[in-house]
Amino acid sequence: MEVVPTSVAEALGNPCWVAAMRAEIRALIANRTWSLVSLPVSTNIVDYRWVFRIKRQPDGSIDRFKARLISQGYTQCPDIDSHETYNPVLKPVTIRTVFSIALSQWWPILQFDVNNVSDRDL
Repeated sequence: MEVVPTSVAEALGNPCWVAAMRAEIRALIANRTWSLVSLPVSTNIVDYRWVFRIKRQPDGSIDRFKARLISQGYTQCPDIDSHETYNPVLKPVTIRTVFSIALSQWWPILQFDVNNVSDRDL
């Protein structure tokens, strides 16, 4: 039985978790989530941490290993570290509404997977 790591050091000992961490970093870079810059003077550094979860199929078998790199936003100081925040949220009622309109208008519906999501999905 696979165990969810409680630290990065523990995760780095398992190739499955290393692959999950690499996939998360690749997704963050591909989505231009952040860019590497020099640290401005008198700036608070916002910490981060890795969160690990095992996603399972309905039969209990492992579907995939998920690793998410999340900022610890509670360490931010408003108007110093950030001036605005944005977190795109898509609620189930919105999805149902769009599907209802698409079906009634005979619009084509395509499938897509979301790999880079908030920590609520974990």
